Amino acid sequence: MTTSIQKLAKLRLDRLGQEAATAEYVPSIYFAWQHIMSGDDDNALDWLEKAAAERNVFPLLINVDPIYDRLRSHRRFASIVASIGFPDGYAAGF
Repeated sequence: MTTSIQKLAKLRLDRLGQEAATAEYVPSIYFAWQHIMSGDDDNALDWLEKAAAERNVFPLLINVDPIYDRLRSHRRFASIVASIGFPDGYAAGF
C-alpha cells in the first residue's frame, strides 16, 4: 500500500526530473531524499553515492539526520559514509 508520503515523494521525483531535464542543476541529494521517502532504498543509495561524489554540504549530515536511519544497516551506506571521509564505524551515528 502506498502512503501519502510515498505519493508525494514520487510527485517530487517527477518534478526534480523535469528540472534536471531543462539543464538546471539539481543536487543529487534531493533525489536521494525523495527515494528514501518513497521507500526505494536501492535508488536512494545510488543517489547518495552521487551526492557524496558532488562534495556538497548535505552528506555531512548523514550521521545525524534521522531520514537516513532506515539505510544505516545497508553495507552500501557504510561505504558511502567512508567515501565522505568519516572513520570506520561512524555510520551508526554518535
